[in-house]
This record gives sequence, C-alpha cells and structure tokens, in this order.
Amino acid sequence: MRRDEDDDKKSEFQTEFILETHFRCRTGGSFTSRTSAESLWTKLDGSHRGDNRKGIHGVKAYLQRYGYYLTQNETNSQTNAFDEALEASIKSYQKFFKLNVSGALDKETLDQMAKPRCGLSDNFTMAGGKLGGSYYAFFPGRHIWPPEKRHLTYGFIHEYPSKDHGDGHPFDGFGGALAHCFGPIDGRVHFDAQEVWDWGVRILQNDLESVALHEIRHALGLGHTDVQDAVMWPTMNFGSRKTRLHDDDINGIRALYGN
Repeated sequence: MRRDEDDDKKSEFQTEFILETHFRCRTGGSFTSRTSAESLWTKLDGSHRGDNRKGIHGVKAYLQRYGYYLTQNETNSQTNAFDEALEASIKSYQKFFKLNVSGALDKETLDQMAKPRCGLSDNFTMAGGKLGGSYYAFFPGRHIWPPEKRHLTYGFIHEYPSKDHGDGHPFDGFGGALAHCFGPIDGRVHFDAQEVWDWGVRILQNDLESVALHEIRHALGLGHTDVQDAVMWPTMNFGSRKTRLHDDDINGIRALYGN
C-alpha cells in the first residue's frame, strides 16, 4: 500500500514482529518449560474449593491474567488456597470454553489451560443481543480506526526480546501466550520469540499465519469469541491451522465498520 505522509503518526498501524531470525522454525525451540508446567498442573487434577495444594497460585495468576479471577485482596491471589473466588472464576472459564461447569480443576479444564493461546484477556465487551447467533466481542469502548484512515503504514521490526519487552505486557515463555496486540488506534502486534514458529501444520509448532490473522483482527477492534471454529477463538492447538474466516469473524467486523 502507498504511504500517506500526512497521516497522523499516532494512528499508524504499526505491526511489530518480535521474532528471532528465521522464527526459530523447524529446528529451534525448547519444550522444557511446557513439560514442567504440564507436570505441575497435572498434580492439580481434582482440586476443589477448600484444598490447599502447591501450584494453585499459578492457576489464580493464569485466570487473573485472562480476566476470570477477580479479587479485591491481592494477597489471596498469591496463596495456594482454593477459595470461593477461584471456584467462581473456574466456573466462568469453564462456561466460556464450553467445559463441564463444576468449579473444580478437572483434567479437561487443566488441558484447556495448558493450550497455547492469545495473550489478551477474554474479558471483552460482548456484542449486544448476539444477533444472528454471533458471539463476537469488541474492545471496551468499541474503538475502531477512523473512516478517513484507508492507507495504512505498516512497520515490520525484528527484535530479540526478553519476556519483558517494554510494553507493560511481558510474555510468559514457551508454551503460554503466543502473541498479543493493541487495538485501535495503536495497532501494534507482538509475537513471542520463545515460541516455535512455522508456516503450515507441523507437530509441536505454531502456524504463524493463523496467529497473525487472529492478532490483526484484534488490531481492527475485535475481541475474543466463544465460537470455537472462529478465528477469534482464544486458543490454538499445536500443529493446527486456522486461516479461513468464520461467519462470526465476518459479522464482528461488519458490526464495527459496516458492509
């Protein structure tokens, strides 16, 4: 696209690829952190309200990061006590991901939490009335790009970041959050260099195109949906690919920008 030098720099759509050279594809990456995390979380299978087990504070941190664990007492979020607030947050998480709503940490729930996912919260503003069976969501305030913004400036920046890469939203290492994005009118998209990236479907690797499509739609103003076949579903399975827009994805953009 051509560059419009008169555009307000504050409304540049700047896509920042934070990736190591060659995306660490095919031969790169370490699976140690994911293996150890899964091992720890497996020991939490069957945990329920009233329990106190090592690792529960990690579940609280995960659910807090993604908009489920809401507490006024930060001390509680750092303990291994399975409290009432955690039970309520697990129920909300299970409902969103269409799991058995028990409030307990069963294998199905722990497996879902262990999946690679978008680093943004699931706590978006749902579309009013879910018209036509749509479950798309928007960023709070329903921010969009201005109508006069039609010629966008893209910046591709290769960096070698640590987990904390200076935007206030640190990555969590291999196997957790794959990428995150800032909505309109910022538009930055960051990919975690510690993940193993590739193009297409490969075992234990992440399809860059699928994740990029998801994050770019965040940059346009869409939030997460609870329609599992949609691009805006928050999680991705290793070795999977999702590059075809679902009706829910299309309806969300039309609701923001019209036909």
